[in-house]
Amino acid sequence: MKQKTGYVILAILAILLLLGIGLYSYYAARPIDTVTAVPYESRKPVSKNALALAWQVSTAQPKNDVDPPKSKVSLKLYGVVTQEVPLGSWDNCTDEKTSPPADLPNSLLFLSCWWAGSGNELSVTRTNPTSLSVQHRWVEEGNDTDPKDNYGPWQTVKVISIPPSSVINKATNSAPSKDEALANQLFGGWKSVSGGSFGDEIDFTNEQTDKGYIFRSYLHERPSEQGTWKVESGKIEITVKIDGSQSTDIYSNISTKNNSLTMQNEQGSKEVYRKILNSTNK
Repeated sequence: MKQKTGYVILAILAILLLLGIGLYSYYAARPIDTVTAVPYESRKPVSKNALALAWQVSTAQPKNDVDPPKSKVSLKLYGVVTQEVPLGSWDNCTDEKTSPPADLPNSLLFLSCWWAGSGNELSVTRTNPTSLSVQHRWVEEGNDTDPKDNYGPWQTVKVISIPPSSVINKATNSAPSKDEALANQLFGGWKSVSGGSFGDEIDFTNEQTDKGYIFRSYLHERPSEQGTWKVESGKIEITVKIDGSQSTDIYSNISTKNNSLTMQNEQGSKEVYRKILNSTNK
């Protein structure tokens, strides 16, 4: 009888083992919400190195009709570097011209300052991997025979150091909104410190879709969930698919200081993440 009981126990154990192997194989091979998972080892560097540029122009009107309006101009950097660089005072600058002229194919940002038939133009270029150069030239009207005579030589106003890994993915002639500025700070990989809802690591990528940026999470170095994220009214919205159904989580009270991200979910719990600073997540 004891021998028979032993055979029964062994049979049960064998069945349980086979079930376990089957379940493991199923879940290990199951696609994640029908989205092709990116192998952990082959993930491309995320956009944590993104750098956005914008003019900051403040113009004061003169007290009479003779003097030109005076514009205080600065260059603002958002993302891997957050900085405002003063560039002095110029006559009547306008940021309405969002595109540089055809003779400035390498210009990242362009600004026109014009008053009474003459003025200055400012341009930002990346002169090498570690620096940006802000240059200006005088410009005047009047020579239709040789338009080149209407422009002076380019002269350097300021050289700005940037990290060599910086990826300048956005140039705009107006300062980003608060939501855009926050998104620029979120770009990249983050490692969960406490309270994380999406696994060990999350990627706020800058890969855009019509519903927002691509969001990815990783659990035990394996792809976990994928969806979209965006910043709206100062809050982070993350939408992922779980078992075929969409789920959106909204986070408020966002803080990004000292490479740390703190955000509060709808249940009032705080989640804390640490910025992944190396060029890839692993």
